[in-house]
Parts: sequence; structure tokens; C-alpha cells
Amino acid sequence: MSATLVPTSEYQLADAQGVREAARRRTGIIDLLVFKAGGERFAVGLAAVDEVIDTGTITAFPQSPRMMLGVSEIRGGLVPVYTPGPALGVDVVERKKIVVARGRDGRRVGLAVDEAEGVMAFDFETLNTGAAQGML
Repeated sequence: MSATLVPTSEYQLADAQGVREAARRRTGIIDLLVFKAGGERFAVGLAAVDEVIDTGTITAFPQSPRMMLGVSEIRGGLVPVYTPGPALGVDVVERKKIVVARGRDGRRVGLAVDEAEGVMAFDFETLNTGAAQGML
């Protein structure tokens, strides 16, 4: 995947609200991090991603929610690591990478994914709204 450079007036950072609004308006270009989970491709707005790292040690906690794999030490801090599998309807098996994202409140969380493929620019003018109606 490769990123496309576009004029800054057309470009916007992609938080969840911005993505939904751009999709509804069918305007704007955003950068997305494309990753694989359970053999399928998904994407997350690049603005929410701090970094992508190789999966290291994840320490599990007893009685934690099913989606929480545990915590991992990343850059001197403990970061909770989750599997996106149940939310996406896939089984994430390989867990080679952790996508470290930052929430609106500033807290960092990790998503264990099979692979991070790269960054792509997405132009909402090319969105087929009929097919995407149920996704927004």
C-alpha cells in the first residue's frame, strides 16, 4: 500500500467521528493503516495510531474480559492489549503485530493483529454508498 500526497485543504485526520462524517458527505481524503486479522483486511484511521510494533510478551490477567489478552510493556509503560477478533467477527491467530492506538482521553491501548500491511490514502468520493450503508 502506498500513501498519496494531496493538498492539505482536502486532507483530514481520521478519528472515528471524522471518518463517519467524511463518509456521509462523500468528501475528503484520509490516511488509513491497513492490517490483517483472521485472514481479512481492515483499516483504522492513522491519526489514532501511535505506532506498530512486533508482538512481545503479553502478560495475561485472570478473570479479564475475553477480548483482553493482557498487558505488554511498551516504551517503559504498561499498555493493555486486546484482540479485535470478536468485534470484527474473525479469529486472530498469528498476532505478529501490536497496533498501539491512543484514545480521545489520551490512554494508549494495543490491538494484537496478524499483520500490519501499511498506510493507504482513501478518497471518500470513490465510496460506493449503496454498499457501505450498513457500515456507517
